[in-house]
Amino acid sequence: MRHIFILISVLCLLILTINRNNLWQDDLKMWEDVIKKSPGKVRPYINLAGAYLMKNRLDDALSVLFKSTEVFRDEIMEGNIHYLMAAVEIFLNFAAVYGIKGDMDRAMEFLQKAYETNPQSPKVNYALAYGFMEKGDLRKAEEFLKNALSLAEEPKAYFLYGELCERQGRLEEAIRYFKRATELEPENSSYLTRLGYLLKITGKPDEAERAWLRAIRLTDKEPEPYVNLGSLMYERGFLKSAYQYYKKALEIDPNNYEALVGAANVIDDLGNFALAREMYEKAIKVAPERKEAYIEYERSLKRQGKR
Repeated sequence: MRHIFILISVLCLLILTINRNNLWQDDLKMWEDVIKKSPGKVRPYINLAGAYLMKNRLDDALSVLFKSTEVFRDEIMEGNIHYLMAAVEIFLNFAAVYGIKGDMDRAMEFLQKAYETNPQSPKVNYALAYGFMEKGDLRKAEEFLKNALSLAEEPKAYFLYGELCERQGRLEEAIRYFKRATELEPENSSYLTRLGYLLKITGKPDEAERAWLRAIRLTDKEPEPYVNLGSLMYERGFLKSAYQYYKKALEIDPNNYEALVGAANVIDDLGNFALAREMYEKAIKVAPERKEAYIEYERSLKRQGKR
């Protein structure tokens, strides 16, 4: 389940900085057309860059962001409040792109610019905290998370505070922060999935199950809560239930490593060694650097007397 932590860490800055309400299926063409018709408006540039980000077209997003800073340089330099607020979003989206690219030094440059432009923004403070977390400076990260929460009760700030506490081994504190995030944003399935993980590893499997069941009621597009429920059912010996959860996870993401290994383990225990072998082999192909599938496949062969 550790992959959940990694996935959220990689995507978190993107989630923090994009207004999803402004984006939909045909967003690219729409915002390109808006810019052609109204080149003097800054918002379409921000939304077009966000649309490229959502589609992982990072270089295109950068191109639009750099263009926006050129077009509105004078307004920003004059201190026009509308353009200053827009500049903060532009800087945050720059940081998102570079963060996803793995260039945290450049990401931090733009996060600092956003902070210099508006140090009273909760979003800027928790985005900067995220940057310090990725750089390994947890002391500074906590400082900016406290700033963010002193300005507003932001669910994303609570969520990041929970992640910070987890990294420091403060697991009960982490659970409290994750719970608060879910209270403030109860429709966020990712928060519930993460909360469930912490509840599980701190010996609260029933609470974890409830959190994951809430998550899958909110969305059927994320494999992680199904994988986690499959793992929990497998530990309890409910093999058929475990397999159904793993199967659903694989319908969402056919290459989900944990679901492949988990489903293979269930099938192997049920005696379908041929199908289990296929799933172990697929898991190995998906992530040859990981050890779990090799170990479980070797265990299966020994059970069959082939080792």
